[in-house]
Amino acid sequence: MKANKIIQSGMCVCPGTARGFIRFFRQNERYGKEDIVVMESWLTQQVMAAKGAGALLSKTGGLTSHASIIARELQIPAIVSVDIQSLEKSQEVIVEAEEEQITIL
Repeated sequence: MKANKIIQSGMCVCPGTARGFIRFFRQNERYGKEDIVVMESWLTQQVMAAKGAGALLSKTGGLTSHASIIARELQIPAIVSVDIQSLEKSQEVIVEAEEEQITIL
């Protein structure tokens, strides 16, 4: 049995926990609660476009950025400043935003 790999990085901008599959953000796609959406940039319009996602992960961003405020208003667990190079499309993960932890299952 393969052991889970924990990635400890980033900063929580909205607390919460979600389990789902990695999907890299693409404009004009629909996202559901089983989608953990990964963004290269942390932009308000991208957060709004992914508002149905289970969680959001971003390479950039900060606690007081407008995109972070929107994530909190929408109550989507979110972590910014994540090393997204270690994530692959369709990987199953658990995001525990308050612990700033992503577990690859």
